[in-house]
Amino acid sequence: MSEMAALVATEFVTNAVQHAHTRSLLQLGVDRVGLHLAVRDFRRAHPDPRPRPVDVTRAGGRGWHLVPLLAAAWGALDHPDGKTMWAQLRRTGPRDRDS
Repeated sequence: MSEMAALVATEFVTNAVQHAHTRSLLQLGVDRVGLHLAVRDFRRAHPDPRPRPVDVTRAGGRGWHLVPLLAAAWGALDHPDGKTMWAQLRRTGPRDRDS
């Protein structure tokens, strides 16, 4: 799960840096369900999550294809001064395989 979490967190932080141009805050939390991560920035505009064709010759541009595949749930919360992009990754392990 750590590799998936790193990819999702990196995508959210990269979008905050490249598009919001504000400071950003990364929060991580773990519970019985799994890992919860969120990136808060201070720009109200949301990224456009519609999948676009990937240009394999260009660095980047794959994040919005990856986030829905890796996260059990994800979305955005609006704030008067910005937004929080969040995702939940389910815990995997022996207990999950037995159920």
